[in-house]
Amino acid sequence: MAPFYYWLSWLIVIIAIFFIEGTSLKQTLLLFAAVVMCLYSLNAEEPLLQLIHPAVLVAFGVRFWLMKTKKWLSHVWPFIFSLVCTSLYLFLIVSPLWMEFPLKSIGVCIFLFAMTFYLGNLCCAIGFWLLLNGLGILWTTIVFWQYELGAVLDLNQKMLTVLQGVLILFVIYGVLTLKKWSYHYRSKKGVAHA
Repeated sequence: MAPFYYWLSWLIVIIAIFFIEGTSLKQTLLLFAAVVMCLYSLNAEEPLLQLIHPAVLVAFGVRFWLMKTKKWLSHVWPFIFSLVCTSLYLFLIVSPLWMEFPLKSIGVCIFLFAMTFYLGNLCCAIGFWLLLNGLGILWTTIVFWQYELGAVLDLNQKMLTVLQGVLILFVIYGVLTLKKWSYHYRSKKGVAHA
């Protein structure tokens, strides 16, 4: 799992360097990738160390989320969906057979695609995804502490899911940007021939 984790992190770095426009978004993505690479080998046996992964996700999620101004009501959605994410994590731990469900990746893609159209820009979508997962992991960890179950979540696997979601968002926004440029080019070409 470690090579796949680092490949995803380096792919985010490459995409951020060569394809992301906007200095603050690029710098934040590069810092996020660097911190995520350092978190993989962190041993989260102690209860306090288990909070580092969700804290990093929440901190970067807030940073990405606040890059664009939004209505005050839209700030409630990440918290609501984080509770849904928590209930999903708890369900998957109670019934682990569903973790091997083959359509899990397709469900994540459909959710991210719908989220893309709702939010409208890459900064907010990445922020929403990081907040959703960071708060979901945090609430799940707190529930486990209440029942004194210890470290049941595999934090590296959750971080892998987060990285895969960020890459899926890059692909979705790349396709939408290409479609917009193609439409713009065709409309300019049509005006030039008229």
